[in-house]
Amino acid sequence: MTTGTRRHIKYLLKTVTVIADLILICFFVASAWGGVVNPNNSAYGAVIALGFPIFLGLMLLALITLLIWFRRLALVNVIALIACISPILTYCPLNFFRPSEKTIEKEKGKTLRLLTFNILDLYVYNGDVPERGNPTMAFILDSDADVVMLQEAADILTPGFQGVDSVQRSRLLEMYPYHDLTRRGMAFFSKYPFEAVDVDYEDHAQLDLCGYDVYFDGRKIRMFNVHMQSIGLTAEDKKVYVHITEGEAANETAAIRSGLISKLTAAFRSRADQAEDIRRVVRGVEGDVILAGDFNDIPGSYAYRTVADAGLTDAYRQAGLGPAITYHADRFYFRIDQIFYRGALEALRTWRGDCRTSDHYPLLCVFELK
Repeated sequence: MTTGTRRHIKYLLKTVTVIADLILICFFVASAWGGVVNPNNSAYGAVIALGFPIFLGLMLLALITLLIWFRRLALVNVIALIACISPILTYCPLNFFRPSEKTIEKEKGKTLRLLTFNILDLYVYNGDVPERGNPTMAFILDSDADVVMLQEAADILTPGFQGVDSVQRSRLLEMYPYHDLTRRGMAFFSKYPFEAVDVDYEDHAQLDLCGYDVYFDGRKIRMFNVHMQSIGLTAEDKKVYVHITEGEAANETAAIRSGLISKLTAAFRSRADQAEDIRRVVRGVEGDVILAGDFNDIPGSYAYRTVADAGLTDAYRQAGLGPAITYHADRFYFRIDQIFYRGALEALRTWRGDCRTSDHYPLLCVFELK
């Protein structure tokens, strides 16, 4: 091979690398900021935002490669990463120095421990059924949270339901003498007195928003338990998605277009409307607020940003560490359960629980009351 041929091949490889890297950067930036766009105007941003973790991983891999082979181009990747630092830290917070639970117990003052969990009506998703009791209920009791917000919990107080034995039921009612359960499966358990409050919001088909004034150590905290529009896919749609992730979707283009994208788009738009209603409700409340539950949407999405626009702080971004998947069924590995707050509160530590018996993981947070 002549010197001229080698130069030509090297030039061609660099050209292809530049083009490929610039395309990757475009997709990465679009996925990072796709949630800014209202899905009612265009759903493309919401759809591409689902791929943000993948594009972030590819960007980091490309950066490492370019630092070895093509450093001048690596500078462009660094600039793109800096421009997207806010979405990156929302997805993957780096709170390395957050206090441990033992430190919080020893050194912090008044604290409030919160658990939010979509419990799938206590159905044991992973099939790990013990001889006695229900494993999801066991986790709830062992968490020893001061306040527990549950979604899809319609039958949680039904004796014997899904293996819940009399001991577990008695412990639940003893630990949480103050509780409320709606017909649509929204459950609220508290160690402290509370009053249910009327929440004025539009009658969205798949939005549950329950409000409570919790009286904790002489102060009132308005808490909202939320369950937003589901992803909207049928069991068959989810099978198609699994095939996609396995690389077996070559003959399913039509199903992908009609069965997945269109339904995802409809769900994004529904949640956008629901989030705007939630923002209006929260803005009308004075004082301390905690809002938590199953958002069915990812960090940085339009629904997420809209709710946060009510002056709320994401407790996981504030006190979490690393990416957290709170939904694990059908290979939809996303954090779709959220905890928001505002007022004289500070999230000290937020983490995902390790209970796998629902299709969701639980999410916990310890707040310090200022």
